[in-house]
Amino acid sequence: MGDRANILIIDRPKVAEDDNEVSGIYLYTHWDGYEWPERLRQALNLGTARSRWNDESYLTRIITTQMFMDLGEGATGGGISTMLTDNEHEIIVLDIPAQQVAFAAQGKQEDRRWWTNHMSFEDFCDQVEAKYPNEEN
Repeated sequence: MGDRANILIIDRPKVAEDDNEVSGIYLYTHWDGYEWPERLRQALNLGTARSRWNDESYLTRIITTQMFMDLGEGATGGGISTMLTDNEHEIIVLDIPAQQVAFAAQGKQEDRRWWTNHMSFEDFCDQVEAKYPNEEN
């Protein structure tokens, strides 16, 4: 078993107003996927991350390091890919150029028109605890 989840990190801005398709990298966890919204909130809220909200490459590295910190040098538990692998939750979308976090159903994450629950980085970090939109509080 597992509790698989993904974050899609977008590092390129829209080219045109009707440009809705995106690509990026996926961070994948095999375990504790239910925790990933909160872990992302904590990582994005770090002083080092906040100081790099406008720097796609540095922020991507900071977020990636924080999300995988508990894996150490193990051979299993998570990965990084340019395509979606295994998943059990809505996809968390981290749109760095727009400075937004959103959520999307699997298969809809690479089209901005299907993203829901958009929040600015600031609003996402200001939550007491981040959860998937379909979770009960």
